[in-house]
Amino acid sequence: MRMLCVAALVLAPGLAGATQLEIGSGQEQLTNGLADGWFYFAGLRQQQDAYGWGGRYQRSERFGLQDQEWLFDGNYKLNNELTWLWQAAYSPQNRVRPELNYGSQLAWSWTPGWVVTPGVMLSQDDEQDSHSYSLMNEHYIGAYRLAYTFYHSRPEDAGTANTHLLQLSYYFNDTDSITLLAVRGKELERLPNRVLVMDVSRYGFFGQLGLSPNWQLLYNASWSEQDVLYEKTEYGLSVRYSF
Repeated sequence: MRMLCVAALVLAPGLAGATQLEIGSGQEQLTNGLADGWFYFAGLRQQQDAYGWGGRYQRSERFGLQDQEWLFDGNYKLNNELTWLWQAAYSPQNRVRPELNYGSQLAWSWTPGWVVTPGVMLSQDDEQDSHSYSLMNEHYIGAYRLAYTFYHSRPEDAGTANTHLLQLSYYFNDTDSITLLAVRGKELERLPNRVLVMDVSRYGFFGQLGLSPNWQLLYNASWSEQDVLYEKTEYGLSVRYSF
């Protein structure tokens, strides 16, 4: 779902060309005696009117296993109605993240205020490959954004998973916003040495707060019920400098 957040950022009203540096960290707390996880990252993004690109390094720990990941993404405005987005990630340890994760989307502004975005994502690692398809429909009206996304995921030898994501965003101004989200359905959960299809319910929010013309504070928090295996509480905080 990370790529859809990039799509929302690119298509959000008021986005100006800028270079951005961002650093942050977060934690996940698991029930049923499972070890808590954490992550921290540093990233760079360049966005212009017609194109943008970004790179990010992240180090994390899940289920007591440490991992690192390099992630790159970009976007290119083909014309006034179409924007192409892509993402690729590489994890050399391949312990809690797929070794390769890559995908592409095409955002179509088919009429004023409405955007439809189909996409595909492929994950490859030593244990189990998977591929996912998504279709997002979002509507901008005034300071609000309402988006619904349907995911269909197919891991090797593990059935299929259909997931529904609903988001409601409010933009206070060009730098301040908040998004509420709800997820229901089945998701692919990557555990050590295997990928499972799990029932999931998730509720949360994310947003950003302008501290000055150049500094923004970004935040997120969510609660998930991952089938009968565990419940998960996640939260993160980062700072972004634009110049």
